[in-house]
Amino acid sequence: MAFWGMTQDPTQDATQQTPKSLPPRAGIDPTQEIPLAAEFPASDAAQWRALVEAALKGASFDKRLVSQSYDGFRIEPLYPRAAGAEPVAGRTAVPWQVIQRVDHPDPRSANQEALCDLEDGATGLNLVFAGAVGAYGYGLDSSRETITRALDGVHPEAGIALELQKFTHPVYRQRGGGVFQPGLSALDLLFNCGPAGRRILHESELRLAA
Repeated sequence: MAFWGMTQDPTQDATQQTPKSLPPRAGIDPTQEIPLAAEFPASDAAQWRALVEAALKGASFDKRLVSQSYDGFRIEPLYPRAAGAEPVAGRTAVPWQVIQRVDHPDPRSANQEALCDLEDGATGLNLVFAGAVGAYGYGLDSSRETITRALDGVHPEAGIALELQKFTHPVYRQRGGGVFQPGLSALDLLFNCGPAGRRILHESELRLAA
């Protein structure tokens, strides 16, 4: 989550300060929840509603904060955890991670971005390489030297998650001919290539693994 952060102009400095290397997060179990709100007093829905009513200054709660879906279902502004909620079947019950996108073409600036994001609470990094589908004109080159420089001071052994985004879009024949249009989702591949689409995706994964 992708929460995926903001992309900076590669011609500008990545940060206004140069952070120091982060030490390993000794004693932190990445599978356990961090009680970020432990230092704050407990609150309930009634207290929240009182603060909201004060902020609305007499305006209608329903008109300002409650909406409806197209099929008429009421959409509340805040929902509590459902009583007796169970983990989704087939998914491991582990804490969410905050994954920050790192795509600056300059490895030194990318390293500054990464360290600042980790200092600010990110628990993982998504390294975007030039030419990947989601690079949008940015991205690091995939050489060993660049990756080593970009990750200087980052400690995966302390629970920092790393994701690599180097997917190269497969090119296939599209109906109508003309220049190939990428980024149209897997449905476009299915409609144009049928069962052969699975083989095309598999070949793309093999190229990525290589």
